[in-house]
Amino acid sequence: MTMPIRPPARLELQHRNYLLTRTQRWALWAMVTLLLVLVAGVVGITLFTLPVEKRSGEVLLESFLAKIASKPLDAALNSMMLLVLALQVVYMRLAHRNERLILTPDGIEYRSPLPRALEVLHPGWSLAWGQIHTATLMGTKLVRGPQALALELESGMRKVKVIPCLWANPTSDQPHSPWAAFFNQRNANIVDSIARVEESELLRYMAVAAPQLQIKHRAQDVGFALEKNRQALVVVVGFFLLLFYALGDSFFSGYEVYADEPPYSFFVALGLLAALVTGLWMRRSEVPMAESLFVSMLFGAALGAAAYPVALRVNALTDQDGLRRYTYQLTPELTLKPLAEGLPVLAFPRYPEYWMQFKRDSIHEFELRRGGLSFYQLNIQPVNMAMREYYEKQNNN
Repeated sequence: MTMPIRPPARLELQHRNYLLTRTQRWALWAMVTLLLVLVAGVVGITLFTLPVEKRSGEVLLESFLAKIASKPLDAALNSMMLLVLALQVVYMRLAHRNERLILTPDGIEYRSPLPRALEVLHPGWSLAWGQIHTATLMGTKLVRGPQALALELESGMRKVKVIPCLWANPTSDQPHSPWAAFFNQRNANIVDSIARVEESELLRYMAVAAPQLQIKHRAQDVGFALEKNRQALVVVVGFFLLLFYALGDSFFSGYEVYADEPPYSFFVALGLLAALVTGLWMRRSEVPMAESLFVSMLFGAALGAAAYPVALRVNALTDQDGLRRYTYQLTPELTLKPLAEGLPVLAFPRYPEYWMQFKRDSIHEFELRRGGLSFYQLNIQPVNMAMREYYEKQNNN
């Protein structure tokens, strides 16, 4: 198919990954249905393993509400994360149907999939052909194949990037599976990739509408130097500092641990928020999408991991009373129940043999502190010493 001498008055291109055949749509819905069936199966098996007296809806509802009341912050964070994830998947799936790349004899326009109130996160843009000074085809090391080649259009103060092979004409291009490009790019070489890009709707339209634009090829010079971008360099250095701190703190300062279950939901939410903020910050600093996503996710994971020991340190520093001794009673389930109200139940499930040597209902003392973050942490050093002595004796015998 060749482009006519005169370009069409208006050509609207859609994102190729959202052009699906009827069979592919049915396959997508089949996968969603299978996931729902698996979730329902897991819930059913869980209910079946419960005692008969606990299978009623009323008992389950009371247990669920009691768990929420015991940890309202975790419940709120989990609910918000699930809601945001569901809304993002559903909304972006619907919104991308409205994402467009519009070509006319006068210029090129990109329409963002986001509503006007959120468009600042992923703004649209438009350029007249006469405004574009240079057009450069470049690649990235993180992805191979035609999908890795981006066309950079520079117009004075503005610079935008478009991946030509991701945009298709819905009236003429054949729909394909979104996974096809992923599996085909393994064997793709740079020559074939450039040839595919030159046959894309965007470049063929540009060749007719803007013949004065000579596209420069920098696809051989792939990759983005993170160390040459100040924002990216800050995020990379921050990642290594957070990683070293998270590992070092556990080795050198791990004398106090969470007495109750740590707030993992908060750490995950903090990491995801950090990844989102750093990713947007790097994107606004012209760091490519693949590098921004990869580095920001690493930074978010490192921040979430570092938040685990940081919370312990802050809680200890804001403690006014210091470590205090509390009395606990060993239960038949080998957990330790506090004799005072408001204290967390202690459990050491990895060392049942140690606790089995004691009589049930035996009394034990532990050192705990409750700092400014309002959670209890346990001085684990005396417990570890006692357990080490026990297991050394067992091995010697």
